[in-house]
Amino acid sequence: MTSRAVTRESLDQASLEESGPFFEVLKALQRRDGDNRLRTLALDLIRAVPHPHHGYPAEFLELLVQAIAHPERSRDELRPFMADNSAMNREAAKLFFEWGGAERMGDRLVRQVATLCSLHTAEHDESALEFLRARLFG
Repeated sequence: MTSRAVTRESLDQASLEESGPFFEVLKALQRRDGDNRLRTLALDLIRAVPHPHHGYPAEFLELLVQAIAHPERSRDELRPFMADNSAMNREAAKLFFEWGGAERMGDRLVRQVATLCSLHTAEHDESALEFLRARLFG
């Protein structure tokens, strides 16, 4: 896989169909580095590339950072964001929850990261995709 796997179309395909080159890149990253590496990629994106119409609350971002840094701790503080009015906040909170709260979410987590990346980059220029390419392929 190469950086050509990161296109607007491949992000949408990964999010909607759980297939395509971006989905495969995320699955390979998950196999190699684990679930928290996927979560970190999504968090890095939303922190480094501000969304043009949505600002994540600082408290929420800090809770996400802590959930990644300390996976053994409870994530109950993130639960209210699952019912948030903001779809962006709900999608980010889902990085840590599956129905039932399973630790390893497999392809569901890959799809969730793809969904968040797709939503977050939808209204951006090419720089948001370049950020993802740099993070994935150095």
